[in-house]
Amino acid sequence: VKGLAPLGRAANLLADAGIDSKTLQKFVASKPDHQQTVPRYYIIDESSMVDTQGMHTFLQRVRPIDRVLQVGDTAQHHAISAGAPFLQMQLAGMHTPVIDDIQRQKEPGLRTVVKTLAQGNTREAVDLMITQGRVIEIADDRKRMQAIANDYCARPNALVICLRNAEREEQNQLIHSALQRAGKIDPEDHRTTIYISQSFTKEERKYAGAYSIGDHIQYGKGSKEHGIKAREYWEVVEIDPVNNKLTVMSDDGREVKYDPKRLSGVSVYRGEERTFSIARRIQFRAPLGEKRISTNELGYIEQIDGQHMTIQMDDAKQRQVIIDLDRYKHIDHGYAVTSMSSQGLGE
Repeated sequence: VKGLAPLGRAANLLADAGIDSKTLQKFVASKPDHQQTVPRYYIIDESSMVDTQGMHTFLQRVRPIDRVLQVGDTAQHHAISAGAPFLQMQLAGMHTPVIDDIQRQKEPGLRTVVKTLAQGNTREAVDLMITQGRVIEIADDRKRMQAIANDYCARPNALVICLRNAEREEQNQLIHSALQRAGKIDPEDHRTTIYISQSFTKEERKYAGAYSIGDHIQYGKGSKEHGIKAREYWEVVEIDPVNNKLTVMSDDGREVKYDPKRLSGVSVYRGEERTFSIARRIQFRAPLGEKRISTNELGYIEQIDGQHMTIQMDDAKQRQVIIDLDRYKHIDHGYAVTSMSSQGLGE
């Protein structure tokens, strides 16, 4: 039995259940084991978030003796990239048992609300929540976000969900300040530079004009021609959109000019200053394989020693990890998360 999922956190939950699991992306990127003759039973969790290309590549790897179980909800988040193969397979006749017995919500009133939402009766569900006193409406954005921050101080195990990253960053700062005023986290701030992912499409990565001076580019496969190693970070120092050329500089000062169409398998980040303090909740914004940390995992800062941060992971094993902020800069405040990042956090 092999567990697969498009999100690292979902794959970890499968692993916590005792299933040998990894992300779907890691599986399709690995070399197939042609010597394996034992039938495999693949369980794909969060299947609605798998795009067409990912599903196609996976199914090409499946042998006639293997079996596949897809688990998911077509009414939840879809894939970021194109396609909805999980829904298309169901519409094409894939055998689909439906689990409609609500397990998570135990309180009768909330259980009724969730059941009503599941049936697609949104207006009726909202009316029920208002009647039950579950809705607080504050029209002014700033006042609403400050009220959320104050409420979080009273209930620090709450999950704050925002629709946009800009809103998430502002909400996190307000919560941080409120917790410091309340004396619930260390008042001393430690400032460092983090990397914020830029939402480049596959096509945008091919054009120099899409980049900005100061962007940090991580190369997935690297380039022998230009002396760029896989997973290295280089900074954009010059842009020539007319000739479609980028000039990037390594940490040791070496510069390389190239056509981004030839090296488009990259991730692009912008550097931003952030302040962190002990007892603060943080979120990992990119995987850290050597520490077995997946994107969007959460943790609490236990100690800060220069550029080294000791973090208590918020997972089933409550692991303690130490990260070097000179080498890994993909962390951010973790009180508020986006809706996409929250997938699986209520498990």
